[in-house]
Amino acid sequence: MVAKLLYLGKRGRPDILLPVQSLCTRVKAPTVEDEKKLERVLGYLQLTKCWIRVFDNSPFDRVRTYIDASFAIHADRKSQSGCAVLLGNTLVHETCRKQKIITLNSTEAELVALSDHIQEGELIKEFLFDMGALCDIPVMDNVHLVYQDNKPTITMVATGGGKARTKYMRVRAGYVKERLESKELEIEYVRTTNMLADVLTKPLSGEGYHDLVRLLLGCSKFQSSYAGNRGVKNKMVQSNERAT
Repeated sequence: MVAKLLYLGKRGRPDILLPVQSLCTRVKAPTVEDEKKLERVLGYLQLTKCWIRVFDNSPFDRVRTYIDASFAIHADRKSQSGCAVLLGNTLVHETCRKQKIITLNSTEAELVALSDHIQEGELIKEFLFDMGALCDIPVMDNVHLVYQDNKPTITMVATGGGKARTKYMRVRAGYVKERLESKELEIEYVRTTNMLADVLTKPLSGEGYHDLVRLLLGCSKFQSSYAGNRGVKNKMVQSNERAT
């Protein structure tokens, strides 16, 4: 069942990738608590089955990448990274991944996520460039735009400010700074409430979470309320109470 959920998360419902990632680590020796978590994910999918991943054919002028991190949320105190790459209003690539190193603060966690995942948007831009060149159509030449919700991280990579604790961290900051100076990349601040990749980094709830998920899936214009009706939210609350 967990493998099926992982397939669904990678193909059509990226909003379940974070809990499924946790469940994948518990397949060999699941507990009763793990079974409750699995049932909760299945219940969530049942109540939101009308949420679909929409591919919008509206024009776009650049690759937009949302990159976020959640500091020290795992049991071994490692952080979680999330990345969402969009063309126009369409999500074309997402990443939900545990960081490989331990960071000392949220700024370092954001820096690790930023340096790890900017390549994913750049690869998609290169693919579009090659397709445009081969098909003899106008090639998208706008700079890759990255959204980040941590101002100290933006300052560190844009101006060289701040003090990275190790040479390894300074290399990461220098890598992003080099991309900015060569005009291959732009970083723009976005409020946390509008950070789409936040869904991929930490457990969220409430209408703010529902709005982010619908924006991520591209179905916000089709679903104006949670799962299409007002009663579903109350059903979700009752289901969670029974599970606990």
